[in-house]
Amino acid sequence: MNAETLRSTTKKKVPRTAFHNHTGQYPDISRREPITATKHGRPGITIVEAAYFERLVARPSVARVLDEARPVFQFFPYRERLPARFWDPAQA
Repeated sequence: MNAETLRSTTKKKVPRTAFHNHTGQYPDISRREPITATKHGRPGITIVEAAYFERLVARPSVARVLDEARPVFQFFPYRERLPARFWDPAQA
């Protein structure tokens, strides 16, 4: 999935219940287009291809935001679930 594909593709929106009931099909679809799971019509989470996410995190603007957020990650309750590069400056 490249940037042009993301710009030209309308993001697929599915209710969270449908996402929950058919979890297996959405990772495959998310390789082709972003999927947003909604709750009461409001966006909740968006699933994208891992390679696209890695390119996004590597952007200087996103890296700057992550650098600014690192001190706050120590209070994040599920910090151990995040890759170390997000909250450990030595890993960045």
